[in-house]
Amino acid sequence: MKTGRWRWVNVPPEQSPKWLESAAVAAETKVRRSQRAVDDHRARCMTKGVGPDEALHEAELVLKVSKWRARTVRRDQRGLEQPPLGRTTPAFCSHGYRIFIHGGFTENEALTEFLAIDLETADERQRRLKDEFSVRLERDVSESTTRAAMNQREQQFKDQLFAARDRNARLCEAAAMLIEDRRSSLPALTTPPQPTCIASSAHTLWLQWPAVEFDALDRPLPQPVKHASTIDRSLHPASSRSLISAGSHTRIVEKEGPPRIPHYYLSVRGGFSNIQVGHRVSVAFMTTKPKRRGRSGETEEEEVVVEESKAPDRPDPTALLPRFTGTCVRMHGDKDLGHFDVVYDDGSKDYRIPRWRLRPADPGPWQLLYAGPGTSYEVQGIVPDYALAMEPKTAARCEFSLRTQFTEYTWGDDVDHRVRGDDLSLPCPPVVFATRELNDEERAHLKFKGTTDTANKTTGKKARKFKEAILLDNGVTLNVNGPGEVTADRGVNHDII
Repeated sequence: MKTGRWRWVNVPPEQSPKWLESAAVAAETKVRRSQRAVDDHRARCMTKGVGPDEALHEAELVLKVSKWRARTVRRDQRGLEQPPLGRTTPAFCSHGYRIFIHGGFTENEALTEFLAIDLETADERQRRLKDEFSVRLERDVSESTTRAAMNQREQQFKDQLFAARDRNARLCEAAAMLIEDRRSSLPALTTPPQPTCIASSAHTLWLQWPAVEFDALDRPLPQPVKHASTIDRSLHPASSRSLISAGSHTRIVEKEGPPRIPHYYLSVRGGFSNIQVGHRVSVAFMTTKPKRRGRSGETEEEEVVVEESKAPDRPDPTALLPRFTGTCVRMHGDKDLGHFDVVYDDGSKDYRIPRWRLRPADPGPWQLLYAGPGTSYEVQGIVPDYALAMEPKTAARCEFSLRTQFTEYTWGDDVDHRVRGDDLSLPCPPVVFATRELNDEERAHLKFKGTTDTANKTTGKKARKFKEAILLDNGVTLNVNGPGEVTADRGVNHDII
């Protein structure tokens, strides 16, 4: 026997700190092993790309119990190192293998600590710790299993909810696609023909357009028997529906009313430039040449005359001229009627600019001029009489656009049945027409015709009446007799005379 390495070992007494050192070291060793097992399981799950499994949960529970046991042994060891102080008249009670002590008095002070003293032997304590460890481990495993089951049920509920939402979204998308498919099966909107000017005067334009004979599906359209200036809703009753019983089955049959006659909507923009002080205007710039020297010695300038055609669709004489925007600051009267002073945006000024060189900076919105089944219209009162009599170059340019109704298709009450609806067609490309220009002889005749009292030398500008007329729906005509004087007539014949 090799006795050189032998050494004497003193067995520590029971219920001493050194007596619990071996148990504390074993508990801490168990904690380190449990920690390594948890790290190994976690790394394995990350390598496989899966979430925590049951083995990882069990290893975490073993680590938790091992830490609890190590803390318990170390706490008992510290309790043996520092025994509680002796005291008198404490409050205590016994429960199982323990006595619980609270408070008490020493010679110098009153104690408030709470103590728990074990009365069991070492074997009983080891057996108790082992049993408690097994019970705690079993309870933690049961709680973990219950929690995992609850998490699984919650995840299943979330999956079912997501599947239901996805199914509803797919149904809504399918319904929207069905509606889009039905809408796309409707024919495209049509474009009506452009109106043409068959005649023009100084203040009136006679427009005409070809009748639309086919709808969006190239089906023939009924034409009006006689001219009507307004829309008669009673001629176009809505489609009626009736139920026809055949045995035990009932089906819906669409009954179409009388065919709808196509209607035309004529809109206008522009026309006579009724410029007021403060309005924003666009001025056509023209080169000038010296005319003559006045009495004051200042040189007066004469504007270069721009020739224009007499056709209704003649081009704008100022179309090729540069334009500058400004603000109207003054309106001239008497012999300078129809002339304006303008301050440009750069601060410069221009005086006595004739109306024909001005136009509103904003052309304004489209205004409905006519609605009905007719294919012609007489646009009256475009230029006032006072402007015709007192101003040169009073030709007004109007922009017209045409749309049709009862030529487009929509879905009826039955989505599988297409009917002609009330939707309007696309507007035709705008077309511009201008009124005729008066010569000097016609303008002088108009002035002479407006003079009513030669004895008092009342000029036509003061005594003459306006002859502007505007045709409205339902056969109502507005007659503009003068500034602020408007009368309405009904039943007036608007045929071209």
